[in-house]
Amino acid sequence: MSPKSSTELEKVRAESRKKIINTALKLFGTYGFANTSISQIAKEAGISKGLMYNYFESKDDLLEKVIIQTVDEMQGLYVELMMEPDARKMLSKMIDFTVEYLRTEKEFNILMTSLGLQKESHPIIKKIAKEKIGQMLPVFLEKLNAAGIPDAETEIYIIGAAMDGMAVQYLTTEDEEHLEKVVKAIKKKYQLENL
Repeated sequence: MSPKSSTELEKVRAESRKKIINTALKLFGTYGFANTSISQIAKEAGISKGLMYNYFESKDDLLEKVIIQTVDEMQGLYVELMMEPDARKMLSKMIDFTVEYLRTEKEFNILMTSLGLQKESHPIIKKIAKEKIGQMLPVFLEKLNAAGIPDAETEIYIIGAAMDGMAVQYLTTEDEEHLEKVVKAIKKKYQLENL
């Protein structure tokens, strides 16, 4: 068997890195960041603990990469939703996407919520939240103003608070009925029911 080319080695390295990130996300979301060790992640990913450090400098570095990768993927989907020309349809689609994301990406949502609620929040959470909100807020504000929603800036914060509350409630109780009632209430408030 001939040695692998640099392209093949890079592909293997990228696959291993992705496997580690996905494993870390699963374990961080299930057991919490503080309660998950590098050894556990390595074992679950099927690699040696020493090899982990070829990919990530520390557990904090791994956490940062987990968050950045997932947020970037999610932001790409939100950007696509924000291309919807009708602001009310866009808002309805964003609510639906958020609900689906809560249901399908529980580990990530639990991880972000638990880290965000800690008194000494991990600095990456604040940094990413500030950066991503700063990028999306002006676009969202422009859309709501164009839709004629009165005091659009205030409404953005109300929508954000409602969505955050909905997420925390769902992640702690997994009550589908309550989730649907909250979604229905938000859509009713912004006249999004029949879009």
